[in-house]
Amino acid sequence: MINAIGSSSPSPSPDKTSLASAAALAAELARYQRQLSDCINCSSANTPESRAKAQALSDKIAATKTQIDKATTPDTSNAVAQNNQSNQSATNLNSNHASNSVSANLGNNVNVFA
Repeated sequence: MINAIGSSSPSPSPDKTSLASAAALAAELARYQRQLSDCINCSSANTPESRAKAQALSDKIAATKTQIDKATTPDTSNAVAQNNQSNQSATNLNSNHASNSVSANLGNNVNVFA
């Protein structure tokens, strides 16, 4: 996997179980959409019972779409925190190394061109 420059951890991606559950949810979503289409296009579509059923199916469709989004969207909050922590550690190491190398090399250089 390719990491971004300066990134010590790979970018998060959905795991296989999330993708499998997203596939199952997509099948469920298609079923609800077919049922809603049948409910809307039936001869009794204007009855209160049919409208209530259509509303319930619409709510199920919205909830299923939300679940699919959650299953396929990686959780980046943990990865961002880890990346910030590793960047802070790298900054601390670089500043310590720079201060040590300056004091260690002070007075050790000899001008050979003089």
